[in-house]
Amino acid sequence: MQVFPISSLFLLCLANFLVFSIADSDEGGELVEGSVGLPIQSDIEGRVLVGQDVLRRGNARVIINGGEKVVYIAGDGTFLVHAMPPGSHILDFHVGDLIFSQIRVDVSKRTRGKVRANALTPRLQSEHVNYPLMLEPLGTSKYFIPREGGQLMGMLKSPMGIMLIVTAVCLLILPKMNTEELQEMMKNPQEAAKKYQDEIRTAGRGEIN
Repeated sequence: MQVFPISSLFLLCLANFLVFSIADSDEGGELVEGSVGLPIQSDIEGRVLVGQDVLRRGNARVIINGGEKVVYIAGDGTFLVHAMPPGSHILDFHVGDLIFSQIRVDVSKRTRGKVRANALTPRLQSEHVNYPLMLEPLGTSKYFIPREGGQLMGMLKSPMGIMLIVTAVCLLILPKMNTEELQEMMKNPQEAAKKYQDEIRTAGRGEIN
């Protein structure tokens, strides 16, 4: 009868244990399959309705989210913002000295290419805008206030103008008045003041008595 060493028997038992453990794990385990994808992104497109001469003057561009991304406008007025993530984005348009409405664009989280746009008014209200964007300028920015021309009525209504008018009237009327009329005019205020003082004195004496 052949006798195996104890060390050989131990190794044999260990090998059998490992084989059965691996077999059990393969039978009871489950394979999990799946994929991790990037969030849905959409392009934003539109056109500014201005003349080509305006677009050639300077760097016509669209600024997204305050400078997060900058896209230049083509010579025909079109622009395209690639691969914008879902959420709300603010678009500012810089085209020469023209003023455009600020546009808020909402990119869908579920549907690729689904975009909704609203124009933000100065009162922080939003107005729906058709998409793709077709934008017209609101006006031209003015950096200098034009100087107002001289207005005759405005000058006459000012304190200085009133003083000049009164002085001119006095110069025209006083020379035509004779000496007696001037003395009468000077005398009447003096008499009125004297009479007022007498009334005050009389009233004071009555209270004392």
